[in-house]
Amino acid sequence: MGWWQAGPNGSSLHTEDTGMVWGDGPADHVDIMFDRVVEAFLEAWGRPPTPEEYEAGLKFGHEGRMEDLATGAAVERLRVKKRLAL
Repeated sequence: MGWWQAGPNGSSLHTEDTGMVWGDGPADHVDIMFDRVVEAFLEAWGRPPTPEEYEAGLKFGHEGRMEDLATGAAVERLRVKKRLAL
């Protein structure tokens, strides 16, 4: 599994230090999430989401999560979820 420099617009494999990284592992998780969203739409509506629905859904689903990343709350939420799963 590799990691690389990423750009703010989603570009990747930068040779200069952009201060941002992305990798195969997170990309695989995004692929799984995408497939699950398409599957849910197919089951409920018999069609995949439109690009606009998908983008709106991402914004809805991530509301507040960006601040959680900035404050460290995302790490604590993950720790709690893992403790509850035991």
